[in-house]
Amino acid sequence: MLLVVVNTFGATAAELPALKFPEPPRLATTVEELATLKAAPDFAAKAAEAVRKADALVANPPELPAGNGGWIFDYACPQDAAQLRPLSLTEHECPKCRTRYTNEVVVLAHRCRLHYASEQAAVALGWAYAYTGDEKYVPGVKRILLKLAGDYATYPDRQDRWGQTGNLAVMGGRRYVQSLDEAVGAIHLARAYDLTRNSPAWTDAERREIEQGFFRSTAESLLRFPRRSNHQTWYNAGLIAIAVTLADAELLRRVLDMPFGVLEQLDKNIGKSGLWYEGAMVYHNYALQPLLMTADMTRRVGLTLHTHPKLLAMITGPLRAVYPDGSYPAINDSDPAHVRMFEPAFKWAGIPFVVPPLPSEVLEDAGLVALRAGGTCVFVDYGPHGDEHGHPDKLNIMLYALGRELILDPGRITYSVPEYKTWARTTVAHNTVVVDGKNQEETTGELWWFGSNACLTATADAYPGSLLKRFVVLNERLLVDVFRVEREKPAQLDWVVHCRGNLVAELQPTTQTLGTTNGYQHLRELQTGQVARVTFAPAPDKKLTVHFAGEEPIWTGVGIGYRLDDRVPFVLRRRQSATTTFVTVYDWSAEVEKVEQLPGDAVVKLRLTGTNRTTTVTLDFRQEANERLIWREQAR
Repeated sequence: MLLVVVNTFGATAAELPALKFPEPPRLATTVEELATLKAAPDFAAKAAEAVRKADALVANPPELPAGNGGWIFDYACPQDAAQLRPLSLTEHECPKCRTRYTNEVVVLAHRCRLHYASEQAAVALGWAYAYTGDEKYVPGVKRILLKLAGDYATYPDRQDRWGQTGNLAVMGGRRYVQSLDEAVGAIHLARAYDLTRNSPAWTDAERREIEQGFFRSTAESLLRFPRRSNHQTWYNAGLIAIAVTLADAELLRRVLDMPFGVLEQLDKNIGKSGLWYEGAMVYHNYALQPLLMTADMTRRVGLTLHTHPKLLAMITGPLRAVYPDGSYPAINDSDPAHVRMFEPAFKWAGIPFVVPPLPSEVLEDAGLVALRAGGTCVFVDYGPHGDEHGHPDKLNIMLYALGRELILDPGRITYSVPEYKTWARTTVAHNTVVVDGKNQEETTGELWWFGSNACLTATADAYPGSLLKRFVVLNERLLVDVFRVEREKPAQLDWVVHCRGNLVAELQPTTQTLGTTNGYQHLRELQTGQVARVTFAPAPDKKLTVHFAGEEPIWTGVGIGYRLDDRVPFVLRRRQSATTTFVTVYDWSAEVEKVEQLPGDAVVKLRLTGTNRTTTVTLDFRQEANERLIWREQAR
């Protein structure tokens, strides 16, 4: 079967199999599927719930917005990220600080919410009709769709959330300021129409008005600026929904085979590990959802995308990028997430949902190295930037130990607050080295070497004129982390780590600032001192000791974690140098007493003196080397 799939979808649009459009419904379900559903033991409960929702909508029809909608993330207080609440169509209040907003951006965002609600209402009414055949649910669907068909020509030609219009608004739309929202809405509304259009309540004239005035017009907008992005997976799915609903074989074939169409997205945006190219697991899941919808919609008209090997790899790939507890590091524009969010996709594919024991491995698609030992794990982010959702964080690390994430990436916080740009998208917010207080350039780093418990990564382009190299070694007791910077001219070099837990060290408060831009303005409650180690205590009975190679000046304080009120301690080491090596050993076994760096240049040699053993670690940083890592232990 897989050979058939590969051959079929390696064809041009003209060579694709003949499409078969059955009588409606044929989008969210078919006559045969609906009959099977009604015969299932749980159908009565499912139908009762659908009727409950739909009856509420019949009794209280949703408010239909007069005009286009804005960006949903603008419906939040920029001071504390709280969702606003409407006092009227034009006045909105923050429930936390009680600030009231009447500006156009917020009004448009509220209108976006009304559009969302009307789409969901149409789908709920459509399913109630499909389950019961009760005609009372059809007028609500008609009301929503006829309003949109009548209004569509009055929406802006095109606009985006940055104020650009027309051909400059590449990501913009008409009914919304994002074509993304327009595509998602098209899927919902096409389902609602497809589920109800055989009702005698519809006239032929009304069907033509809906199909031409709304669905065809929406398709024209979605086809206008195809591009590589997770948004495009939704554009494609919205277009497929319209094509299947209207039995438009030409449009369907076009969307499958066009540049950035369904087949190209599967081919180029999903790598060998099955991971989405943007490097954020929430966006992997976000892109997967419309691809699964597309596979279902096209299956109902005779195609076999549901068995495409890249799609199946995209379902199983996320199992390889987890911490031991099933959670994910919040890399790039991601949020805290858990592997359970992919369980529905496994069910869809008929694959048992089991997270297997995982070895250390390289996830090339996402540009990650995952080192694992016992119940510990460290991720090293070295690869592709991640396009629009990437962060300037080459050679960033994230650590899971003591049964929790300790060293973290802040992810995106939320798009609603200024700190998304002034903190989350800065280099100092990550666990890497900052040169001259500036953010890294967008680039792809390199993996110079990978072993079963260690790796060496590098980048020469994050800061032009600087070669950054990071060698990390993990076992069940500790993490050895050596970061080397090589330059021709001296610069300010800031090594920084953000770690969970109460920070314990002999330091003094300081009024000195570390910087005022590029994220440094968010480093607060500063203390400084010269120490050889600090300790983080994430719980009363757990601690992580961070050793340096001898005493050196450090700065500590708090930055921002996953939320604005998530205060995460940091440690920063600042040096003025051309070439330097930052040596760090993270110990959660309470074994290491002292770390020393022994003489060496391109080869870094460390001695770790512990309560039970002395360990020497030799790390060869040269790009070509015969023996990268030598680890020797001797009992004391």
